[in-house]
Order: sequence, then C-alpha cells, then structure tokens
Amino acid sequence: MIGKEGSYLVTRDREAVEKRLHAKLEASHKLSSAAATEGESELSLVKRPIDVPLPAEAGKSACRAAELMVNGNQEFRMGSYVSAIDSYSKGLVAVATATGEGDLQPMRTAMLLNRAACLLHNESREENLGQSYSNKALQDCDVVLQQDPQNAAALTRRALAFEAMELFDEAVEALVAATAQRPDDKPLAAMLPTLRDKAAA
Repeated sequence: MIGKEGSYLVTRDREAVEKRLHAKLEASHKLSSAAATEGESELSLVKRPIDVPLPAEAGKSACRAAELMVNGNQEFRMGSYVSAIDSYSKGLVAVATATGEGDLQPMRTAMLLNRAACLLHNESREENLGQSYSNKALQDCDVVLQQDPQNAAALTRRALAFEAMELFDEAVEALVAATAQRPDDKPLAAMLPTLRDKAAA
C-alpha cells in the first residue's frame, strides 16, 4: 500500500511525464503548422503527418497514445514509414483502451490518416507488396469516412490507394468527392483528367 508521501510522488512523477508529453506534442504541432500554407493542396498534405493536441482530460492510455503518435510523426517526417506505421498501429490500440479520457476521436482520425499516408508511401517503395499496402490504406480511409463522410484528407488518400491498385473508376469517384470538399484545390482537380483517361483506357 502506498502511503501519502508515496502517493504524492506518484502523482508528481505522472504530472512531470504529462508535462514533457505536452511539450513534445506542442513542438510537433508547431512543426506541422509551420510546414502548412494557406490553401495548400491535399496532395502536399499527404507528404507529412497530421497533428492534433492532447485532450485536457487525458489519462494514462491517452498519454501513451499521444506519445506513440508523436513518435510516428517524427518517423513519418524522416521517411521511416515502416516504423511510423508500427507506432500509429500501437497508438490506435492505446486509443481503443482509453475510456473517459476526453474526446480522442481527432487523435484517432489523425493516426488513421497518417498511417494511410505512410502505407501509400511505403507502397511506392515496395512495388511487389503495393496492392497489400494500398488495401490497408484504403481500410484506414474507410474507417475515417464512416465517422466523417466528407473528410477531404481521407477521400484524397482513398483516391491515391485506388489509383495504386489500378481501380481507376473508383479513384475518379473518390477524387471527385475530395474536390467537392476542396473546390479551390487546383493540384487536386488537375489529377482528374489523368485518372479519367486511365479509367477510359
């Protein structure tokens, strides 16, 4: 049994860990924000991680998930996609076990989208496993779209996954849906004619 002094030390240590984690999250969030520009294309955003803040009510599981997300984001930025995929996968397990620790849906969505992006990047490196990676990326996008059917990031990644799988009709459909959410995204719209040509071939 922990006495009052021991209980105080545990609480103090936990507060110190959470403080360090908040600092890491803030630094990671600043990196993502600094890299973003107003009106930037969704195609550019696939090249780096999405970041979200930690909920104020976060407990042990949520803090663990956030730590894994930060690790995944660092690995994503370094191009270590396999390691990032592993970190996001573990982070999603931690999110699933967190209850009553605030709204973790934004963190879950960010990790799913980041994992999908890493799977697509990894697919381009490992052509022999491309369809497998693309299928997994598609599954992550579909999970996000079940909660948010108009999520432009998920729709864009979905289109890229279908394109990698050479399912061009489905890629066109997903990209049309993405451009409907981002009508001013010119690079995104510029993909449509190419995909339509591939679908018609």
